[in-house]
Amino acid sequence: MSHYNPQGRQKTKIFTVTLLLIAAVSFVIFSPHFERGDPQISFVHKGFWNLSSPLDIVISDNLRLKHYRVTLKNGDELLTLAD
Repeated sequence: MSHYNPQGRQKTKIFTVTLLLIAAVSFVIFSPHFERGDPQISFVHKGFWNLSSPLDIVISDNLRLKHYRVTLKNGDELLTLAD
């Protein structure tokens, strides 16, 4: 004959919720779908740049870039160069 044990049911619920939380946190930590590193921006020409030649910029990421925007600020004016 089985007896109703409310303390056992409560412990089972707490254990299940704790196990689900551990699984969710582990998924976020170890999944490759969540980005952990910042995108890297570098200039092809190190040092000085003249206004007559293009300014080559390399943008890379460990996953993929969804969107980027390159802007030039000239005093109070903001000019979008690439989007």
